Amino acid sequence: YKIELERLINDLNLENVQFIEEFLTPDDYLKLIGSTEIQIMAHNRQQAIGNILMGVYCGTTVFVKKFIKVHGNEMLNPTWEFLIKNGLSIEAFEELSSNNTIAEISRKNGTQILNDQKIIRTNFGVEARSAHLIDSTENILTKRKKALYKAEASSN
Repeated sequence: YKIELERLINDLNLENVQFIEEFLTPDDYLKLIGSTEIQIMAHNRQQAIGNILMGVYCGTTVFVKKFIKVHGNEMLNPTWEFLIKNGLSIEAFEELSSNNTIAEISRKNGTQILNDQKIIRTNFGVEARSAHLIDSTENILTKRKKALYKAEASSN
């Protein structure tokens, strides 16, 4: 794919494109995501949720496919729907081509960035993940106990 991408980059006269071919430390990766102005996440299936959230949190304009094709049928992208339902400001990949230049792509304002950060901290931060882990563990234990009681009752 790299050769094809290099050809396309050259044909489009794109500048400041870099390929990252080595693993980065988490800190270096966060710096990289935080330094980008635009992320294009045109996946046809759920991928890179963490990267999308990181980009949104850093104030990056993130493009996600609004519609995807599954087995030839077009449908609303569950990732798009998930991000929008959570109130995050993302852009539809399908609208990207309506811009003639990269400079025309709208950037987020400070209010949008702060709002996105608050949503991500509240819905996906450590406290929210901890609560989800506790709830999931309690649910598993409750189901396990019910199954054990049922097994004991049927053996008696």
